[in-house]
Amino acid sequence: MAAVRMKTTVKMRAQADCVSHSLADVMVRDLVQPIDEPAERGGTNKGSTPTETALSALIGCTNVIAHKCARTNLALISEISASQRSRRLTGAG
Repeated sequence: MAAVRMKTTVKMRAQADCVSHSLADVMVRDLVQPIDEPAERGGTNKGSTPTETALSALIGCTNVIAHKCARTNLALISEISASQRSRRLTGAG
């Protein structure tokens, strides 16, 4: 029977200064990430949109998990290139 390995508990904390209707300076650890809307949607374009931030997180997670799976299976990944596209529907139907 395989040994049971306990999962590590990771505590995370994020806080934000929401300086306008569109711009939030999000602080995690010692990093600040601006999340904003582009000028054409009323923002200041100082950072990724909330949706772009979520897509970026998905790509980052995919990278980390792929490398963990490779290491578990004694495989080596020399490079990963990822791309995500989405289509945003706007306006009233």
